[in-house]
Amino acid sequence: KKEEQVLSFNGGLLQIDIPSMEVRKGNETVTLTKTEFNILLHLARRPRTVISRLQIINKVMGYEFEGYDRVIDAHIKNIRRKIETDPQEPMFITTIYGVGYKFIGEPDLT
Repeated sequence: KKEEQVLSFNGGLLQIDIPSMEVRKGNETVTLTKTEFNILLHLARRPRTVISRLQIINKVMGYEFEGYDRVIDAHIKNIRRKIETDPQEPMFITTIYGVGYKFIGEPDLT
């Protein structure tokens, strides 16, 4: 099956345009760094799957990344600030304490 070009969640509330690396929250375009975009995309392609910080580092930053895994927490915090209506009550990325993160947005049927 062909890779989706645009991933859409929660009735279009969050859209991830892969070719243009653009993210839209409703009608507004959200500016993410390349790393933030890649983390969001990695999570969004695996909805309802718990993904560890180490898996995110390995997949998004490459095995040679020497940074501490708390760097991922900082990226997630920034992503939440940009895409969540209320970052304290996330609709898209939830924390699984002691493990990692899970994307909980509802994929729209295309």
